[in-house]
Amino acid sequence: MRYTTRAGVRLEVGRVDRRRLDEIYIPEPVPPTRTTESWGGVKEEIPDLTAPGYRVQLLDYHLRLARELLDVLAAGVTVLDVDVAQQKMTALETVVGKQANLNSGFLRYGVTDAERAEIVELVLYQSTVTQRGMEEATARFAYRWRGKALQTWYIPLSHGERGRLAVEWRAAQRSGLTWSQFCDMSGQEQSQHVAFWMLEDRLSYLLQAN
Repeated sequence: MRYTTRAGVRLEVGRVDRRRLDEIYIPEPVPPTRTTESWGGVKEEIPDLTAPGYRVQLLDYHLRLARELLDVLAAGVTVLDVDVAQQKMTALETVVGKQANLNSGFLRYGVTDAERAEIVELVLYQSTVTQRGMEEATARFAYRWRGKALQTWYIPLSHGERGRLAVEWRAAQRSGLTWSQFCDMSGQEQSQHVAFWMLEDRLSYLLQAN
C-alpha cells in the first residue's frame, strides 16, 4: 500500500508479524489509593489518579509503549524515495542523533505527528485485528435482525469477560485455525474471523431469547 507524505516522499506501507506486536508488554503502573468518606460515614480506599508521582509513571508508561510499538511497526514501512528521505534525515540527525535505519528513523522523525498516526494505522490494519477491519467485515457480512443491522441490537453484558487476545485466540480456534495460521493471515482476514464469530454469538443470543 503506497503512502505519500506531505513533503512528497513515497512510502510502501506493509504489514508486520502480529506476534511481534503481541510480545510487547509493559506493566501499567498502579495508582496509589487515598481514603475517602462516603455517605453514612463509611470510609473506603479509592485510586488516586491525580497523584503527581502516578501521573509521571503513567506518562513514562505511555511513552515507552509508543516507542516499542513504533520500533516494531517500522519494519512494515519502506522508504521508496531514498535520496530525498536521506537528505531530510541528514539535516535532522544534527538534532536527533544518527539513525541506524532509514525506514525507522524517517517514520520516527521525518513525518508529522498526523502522518505518523495514519501510517501506524495502516500497518496495524494490515497486520492485526483492528476496529476498522472489524467494521468493514461487519458491513460485508450484513447480519440483520428484524430488518435492522444486528450490531445495533442491545445484548446484555455477561459477568464473565475475555481479554482482547483471548477473544481473537478463541475466534481462531472456532474457525479451525492454529494460532500460527491465524497470525499469518492479513489483518483484514483476522478481523473477518473475529467479526464473524462476534456476529454469530449475537445472533444466537437473539434467536434463543426470542
